[in-house]
Amino acid sequence: MKLSDNIKNFDFILFFTVIIIAFLGIVNLLGSLSLNHHELLNSYVMKQIIWFGISFFVMFAIISIDYNTLIDIAYYIYGIVLILIIIVLIKGKISHGASRWISLGLFTIQPSELMKIALILALAKYFTNAKKKYYKLTDLMIPFLIIIIPVLLIAKEPDLGTSLIVFFVGCIIVYLAGIKRVSMAIALFFVMVVLPVIWGHLKTYQKSRILIFLHPAKASLGAGYNIIQSEIAVGAGRILGDGFRRGSQSVLNFLPAKQTDFIFSTYAQQFGFIGSIILIGLYFILIIRGFKIVYNTKRLPAFLLGSGALFIITLHTVINIAMAIGLLPVVGVPLPFFSYGGTSLIVDISAVAILLNISMRRYKYQSG
Repeated sequence: MKLSDNIKNFDFILFFTVIIIAFLGIVNLLGSLSLNHHELLNSYVMKQIIWFGISFFVMFAIISIDYNTLIDIAYYIYGIVLILIIIVLIKGKISHGASRWISLGLFTIQPSELMKIALILALAKYFTNAKKKYYKLTDLMIPFLIIIIPVLLIAKEPDLGTSLIVFFVGCIIVYLAGIKRVSMAIALFFVMVVLPVIWGHLKTYQKSRILIFLHPAKASLGAGYNIIQSEIAVGAGRILGDGFRRGSQSVLNFLPAKQTDFIFSTYAQQFGFIGSIILIGLYFILIIRGFKIVYNTKRLPAFLLGSGALFIITLHTVINIAMAIGLLPVVGVPLPFFSYGGTSLIVDISAVAILLNISMRRYKYQSG
């Protein structure tokens, strides 16, 4: 297929929606500047702009390669990322009591984030090669290992939020690949049985986040402080917001993780309910365009790969916003294209690139 044909099928609405969200994210990041910490927070903004440059380079690299080629080398990508996660556990950079990053001088990378993309590629390859209509539990041992090994390693860092997302993304692909209802029921029963065991192995602060989510007021000066300050910031924005750089919760540093976990709260206080609805609307457009691409594909590899990419973006968006307004426990999930963070940004941009890749080649394999 000619390059001109690929460009003709390029989803410009999806692409420019991401651009607009990214622009709003930079503006919002600038608006969170503290009057006493200009240099520190300016470095966040400059680094984020650089990461966007790197991310869009990665995007165009991905869309220039046929997604089938990416699936062909999926196991190599998965293996490399798995090795990086093991390296992190052995001698990764420790921050806030967790070892999740590999230092590259001015920047750090988080291999556990990269596993989200590596996982959907590996599972898409497995189910494409298997070519079965429905799978029994015994057929799913290899996919189970592909999912559970990185989940356990990431949980050991510890990073509960990322490990849960990797697990759920893997499960949705297994479900979409075709699993018998009896097998699904048995799998769900098994999950319910092991939940108490998982709870027993959680770190104290992880248990605290879940318990505080239920009763944040009981620890308003402790673990519940983050949720309370986030809800205050969102509520303080009212209809039109306090204005650019006038969000007291962020500018005066009452709001923790204001560039990452609670970036939506920062935005909501500055631009209010109207601004928040506009941002949520942009994410809705993005997700709908992604759904349209996945729905229209006629090939299993593209369907599974696209579904996984779409689910990564959707899950990140829903969890982060729900977390900011107190509907879910705080688990450290970034808001796509909006939160500060290099590796998470590259992963979300890569997910969009996969969707664009599939869209560009939707007619190339229409007889497949």
